[in-house]
Amino acid sequence: MPHPRIRCRHCDQVIVVPNMEFTDRQSFEDSDISEVHTFCPHCGRLNIWNKDEVINSAEFPVSVSWR
Repeated sequence: MPHPRIRCRHCDQVIVVPNMEFTDRQSFEDSDISEVHTFCPHCGRLNIWNKDEVINSAEFPVSVSWR
């Protein structure tokens, strides 16, 4: 399952957020997660985002439903 992507606070490179398997913003909003912590693979620094920052800034995978 694809993971959300968000920009590093320190180097502005895009990070694929591990351990977060949400296919859309709504499912993340409905979860009980309050913060997301991850190290940037580009600069090595720790990033901490609160739930609202992730909701407003992350790029969630697009779910495609076939009819």
